[in-house]
Amino acid sequence: MELAPNREDRTVHGHMVRTDRYKYTVFNKSDRPEVLFDLKADPGEKANLAYQPAMKPVVADHPAKLVEWLKRIGDGFKPAV
Repeated sequence: MELAPNREDRTVHGHMVRTDRYKYTVFNKSDRPEVLFDLKADPGEKANLAYQPAMKPVVADHPAKLVEWLKRIGDGFKPAV
């Protein structure tokens, strides 16, 4: 899924990948480009877990899943991480 969250800067884009439990989004530019939600514990997607030390293994697993998907669909998106 592609996102464009900044109405003032249309060059900011993000892409998202979802697993059974987590939703991971990364943007092409930002000081904190990653967003991770635990869909079971936080179905309203209110708490970004991407920068919590305990979530490091989960966050580390998701960029590869996203890159694999982008290659499969031929999308040239370049994440900021």
